[in-house]
Parts: sequence; C-alpha cells; structure tokens
Amino acid sequence: MFYVDDQTRLLNTLFSCAAASEGPERGQWQPFLARLSDLARADGVSLCLAQGRAQRRSWSVGQAPNIAPEALEPLRFQRVYEQSEVLGEAAESGFLRLIKVRSGPNMQAVLSLFRGAEKSDFRAIDGQSLDLVAGYLAQAVSIWAALEEERSLAALNAQTAQLLGAGWLLIDSGGVITHLSPLAKDLAEEAGLPFATRRRFEPSDPALASAYRAALSACLAHGRPQSVLLSHEPLIEMVLQRDVQSSAGGLRAALRHAPQLRSIDPARLATHFGLTPSEARLAARLCDGQSLRDAAQDLGWTEQTARSCSKAIFARLGVSGQPALVRHILSSGVFLIA
Repeated sequence: MFYVDDQTRLLNTLFSCAAASEGPERGQWQPFLARLSDLARADGVSLCLAQGRAQRRSWSVGQAPNIAPEALEPLRFQRVYEQSEVLGEAAESGFLRLIKVRSGPNMQAVLSLFRGAEKSDFRAIDGQSLDLVAGYLAQAVSIWAALEEERSLAALNAQTAQLLGAGWLLIDSGGVITHLSPLAKDLAEEAGLPFATRRRFEPSDPALASAYRAALSACLAHGRPQSVLLSHEPLIEMVLQRDVQSSAGGLRAALRHAPQLRSIDPARLATHFGLTPSEARLAARLCDGQSLRDAAQDLGWTEQTARSCSKAIFARLGVSGQPALVRHILSSGVFLIA
C-alpha cells in the first residue's frame, strides 16, 4: 500500500524528473521508476512514451517485459490492465499491471509494473495506486515533452551558430565569465584563448590584454558595443555589448571565427557546387583568401594550371572573377551542412 508520505515523495520525484534541466536526471525517468518499483515491490517498472506512430522512447528499471506496440494500440486510456488482458496467450509467466495515459493531442504514456512468477500477484490497492499516479503522469509528461522540444530547438540554434563560426560569452559586471558557448570552448583550445567559467579573461599577450580591458571598461561604462581582435591566425573577433537580459548589468561577448573552406571535405564542396574535386580544392583556397599563385603553390600546381582551373570554376558557377566567386561561395549554405 502507498501511504500519504510515500505518494508525496513519489509525485515529487515524478515532477522532478519531468522538469530536470541539468545533471544526470535531465530528460530521464529512472529515479521515478525506481521509487515506484520500491513502493509497489515490483521486479521491474517501465515507461513508454509514444508521439504519433513513429517516435517511441522507453525507460525501465529492473525486469520489465517487452510489450509490442501493437499490443498497446487497442488499450483504453485510464484503465489498469492485467497481463492476460494485454498479452493474451503470449503472456510470459509473471504478473503485470499496466495503464495507458493520454498527454496532449499526440503523446501517449504507458506505465507498467511487473513481478516474477515466484512472487504473489499485485493486490487491488497496487492497481489503484497505479491509477492515482497515472492521473499526474499526463501532466508530468506534458512538462517533459515541452522541455525536450525547447532543448532540441536550443541545440539546433547552437549547432547552426557554431557551423557559421559564431559563439558567445556571458560576462558579469566584475568581468568574470559566467557562461560560454561550445564554440568558445573550442576556440579556447584552438587559439590558446583562456576562456573559462568563473574566471576573468586574462590573455597572456600584453597588447591584447590591454585592448580587452579597455573595451570591457568602455562597454560597462557607456553601454556602446566595443570590438576586440583576439587573434590574427585564426582570425577571431569579439564584440562586447550590454546583455539586455541581465538584471545585474552584465555583458554579452559575441565571437566570430569564420570557418575555413579548406576544413570542409573537398568531395562535399564538389557535390554542393557541381565542381570536380580539383576545382573544389582550388575554390576553397581562393575563398580562404589565398592568391591564385599561393593556391597553386599550396596544391603543387603550376600557376597556369591554377589559372585554367579557376576559369572552369567561374564558368560552372556563372560568376565573373575571384571576388564574385568568393561572394557566391561564402553566401551559400555549404557551411550549414553538419
């Protein structure tokens, strides 16, 4: 039997799992399932979420039976089922209690308890307790689904920004970095920039350190955007500006590190623009800022070969000259292919 305190702790765990935003519990249901398993003295508990017919995700603790989606389809909502009602003659030895819940227009949740055949069957009170939990499960799943969608969209935004070479830091009014994007972490390693949370940005180069401190002070004092060239190779620029979402007067530092076309697989460039692999390699170098002579030397070609190849590139892409080629390729979506 579930006592009031047990139910309270179980429901607290349920909503804690649904709303977890960080740590190992984020997006997971195992802590709730483990507590339910203990309270019901079950050998296994499982939760299956289905959005439409295609997207199914499941979590379990202990020994949980594998129930085919077809067996769940005809079940009614908000009714506790026994094993024979769900699996019929295909039922394995043991005891099952299962309930299906609707959460929103497209989401369904199936919560099940299982005991092995060597134990006694669940009591009626266990089914009633499962029914009670199911009443809150629909709301918890709605919260979880909304947060999952929000996290998915945020991850998509972050990935798109990173592919375009854009990153950010959040800096408090004392100059301490409070948050940084994945690209900022990558740049910290690639360019030797000491970005780290709970620390001030203190570059070892005296000129850069002085320029950064001046820009930081000016932005904090006057609120106007300030730019700092952090690195020439790779070329990285920072723009400091007020963080309008910060109530404590912090700053947002936007980072721009243009991705190099040479870092993209030539075969992918060739496919995207309809070029040959050799043309793609030359086009990448021209768009990365090399002269025709430097590109030819880098590729081990003669300058005349590079010139002939560049003319073929211009013809294929319908552009006239290197500036138009650079504009055409850098304005394309080739960088957005993950």
